[in-house]
Amino acid sequence: MYEGRKDIIGGALLIAAGATLAVHCYTSYELGSLRRMGTGFFPMLAGALLAILGGAVALPPLLRGVRPGAIGLPPLRATLFVIAAVGAFALLVRPFGLFPAIAGLAALASLASPERTPPRDLGLMIAVLCLLAWIVFGLGMSLGLRMLNWPW
Repeated sequence: MYEGRKDIIGGALLIAAGATLAVHCYTSYELGSLRRMGTGFFPMLAGALLAILGGAVALPPLLRGVRPGAIGLPPLRATLFVIAAVGAFALLVRPFGLFPAIAGLAALASLASPERTPPRDLGLMIAVLCLLAWIVFGLGMSLGLRMLNWPW
């Protein structure tokens, strides 16, 4: 029953976010037509699809008879380290570049789990993430992100 409550609440949040996005785009932007789409057409469809997927998440537990109720707090350790990892990425990416920011993000995020991540696995994960970031953002999209920037 506990897992069903999470699905109901998660689905309801998806429905709320999707419906809010769809209604906002419908009322604030030009939709156009299928042949000549306006600026709000695709975001409105994305919001509607998100709301439909939220219904698909929430509906099965409701049909099984699970009632929504209180859900316990997530583990504090995981929450703090994930927030710290995102914050470290945001603080490191401009002065030091994308690769050190990815390394800081991965290192802090690996501390969120109670099991210790072996240094070899962590290094491999950082290397693969940096390689993928370089391929996607450096080569593929030609963004002006610096991969490595030492300010000293």
